[in-house]
Parts: sequence; structure tokens; C-alpha cells
Amino acid sequence: MMKTKLINRLSAGRCLRSVFLFAALGAAGCSAVAAELRVWTSQNGKQLEATFERLSFDSVKVRTPAGVPISLELNRLSDMDVKYLRTVVEPEIAVKVKKKKKSVPRNSAFMHEDDNGYEAVTLTVDIRKTSKFPYDGTLRAEAVMLGEEVNYSDLYRVVAKNVFPVTLPEDNGGQCEFSFEGRFRTYVEYTGAETRGIEYGGYLIVLSDARGKVVHVETDLAWLNTPEKVDRLRTFRYFTFLNQECKKRSVPQPKRVAQ
Repeated sequence: MMKTKLINRLSAGRCLRSVFLFAALGAAGCSAVAAELRVWTSQNGKQLEATFERLSFDSVKVRTPAGVPISLELNRLSDMDVKYLRTVVEPEIAVKVKKKKKSVPRNSAFMHEDDNGYEAVTLTVDIRKTSKFPYDGTLRAEAVMLGEEVNYSDLYRVVAKNVFPVTLPEDNGGQCEFSFEGRFRTYVEYTGAETRGIEYGGYLIVLSDARGKVVHVETDLAWLNTPEKVDRLRTFRYFTFLNQECKKRSVPQPKRVAQ
């Protein structure tokens, strides 16, 4: 399965690095957040009321209520201002996902000769900050794992959905790691009519900041190639059935065999 990293042109104008480029992530995933008007204080006590726009090397770009852009020197700002910046300057991030499989037997009382038990898939997500400026905020990681239904065309199921807090402290090398698991099983109907169940289908990882702005998207699903699909998949609950357009599907029913 081809691994894809999504580069999304967000509504706020920021682009994420990836192999694929596509349009702005939908409003559910990344609506623009109003900038916070605050008082900036220099080390010599001078003050300025303005909203933060971006950090550019050693300069902090702000804008006054009148719309005037101003550049402030980072090394001349107060400790309180620097502390604030360490929570709002979005970190540049690299994400690696490792997959591990193992067999898990079922209770023999519920098995028959064609039942091979479960396959447990554990995904370990390694997140590393690649930008130099420290980040003291907490990101929110949404982790979704899908199973693909066997013997059914274009049918998937949400088998795991978790949320993890992500911190990237400097004393840990700006790194954070978490794992989550999904279980998959195929079996033959007792009637011998068909093989049913699910196999590993893929994952979606979405990282967003405290304001809900998406800062990174990672997936190995080649068909999850538009922001609209990403948005819809994020809204689905555990055990939801869906197709590659990320539209809900009904629970599949066993196929009848003519007698």
C-alpha cells in the first residue's frame, strides 16, 4: 500500500510538507482562528498592542489594531512574550509510523475449524519537531485505523479511534511517541456461504493545536487524497462503515447461497 503524506493548503494559508498537494482543508478541520490582540513589552519597558502573525528568523511579525505591520526583535522582548511565543508558533513536524502485527487466539468455545483468531495490528507513531524554535504547547493527535471488508467492494470499517496529547519538550529532543491497536479477523460463515471479516486497511493521523488548527496530516491510504475526505473521516465514530469517498455505508449482510 502506497504511503502518502498529505500537503494541505490550510485556510489560514500554511502549507504542510508532503508528496501530494491539494486544496484547503475544510472548515471542520481547520477554520481560521482570530488572532489574539495582546500587549507586547520590550525589555526596556516599552509596550505595543498588536496581534501575532508569524515568527521570521529572529523577528516577530505583529500587526496593530489599525492594520500596521510591525517587526519586533525577538531578543529584545520580555520573558513573558517569549513564553507566549513558545505556545503559539507552530512547530515544523516529521512523523513516522511503524506497523507491527501479531496473532491473537480467540476463545476456543467461540471458534470453529475455519476460524484463525484475530490479527492485532499496533501502530507506533513517532513525532519529532524539526524546527529550531522551542514549542511548549500541547498538540492534539487524532488517530484512526481502518479495516477493509473482505469480499465486499469499496467497504471499510473504523476499527480504532483514539486521541492523544502530544508534547515536544526540548529536554526530550522535541520528540513524542504513542501507540494504538486495531484487531482484524476473517472467518467462514457457519453455513459455508462465504468468507467474511476485515483485514488491515490503513490509518489517518491528524495533529492540531489548542485552537483546533491542523498542523500536520499523515496517512497510508492512497485514496484519502482530498481535505474533504479527511474532514469526513475525522467525524466518523468507532465501527462506522464507509467507502473510499468517506461516505457512510450500511452494515454488510451475509450473501445468500441458492439451495
